[in-house]
Amino acid sequence: MLASSDGSFGAKGAGIKLGATAGLLGVEYLIVRKYPRSARAFTKINWSVSIVTTGFAAHNFAIR
Repeated sequence: MLASSDGSFGAKGAGIKLGATAGLLGVEYLIVRKYPRSARAFTKINWSVSIVTTGFAAHNFAIR
């Protein structure tokens, strides 16, 4: 989804990914600021997402 027309991950894809990440982090920050007890849930969600992302990266790296 973030690949350019030639199939590479370029500046446009990186910009979209960084913008989406910044938006999600901003929302998380606002929620945790208002409801501090939600920090534990967000910690678990963030760890889970990082594990899945690492798995996708390892899989994509293995493809020739």
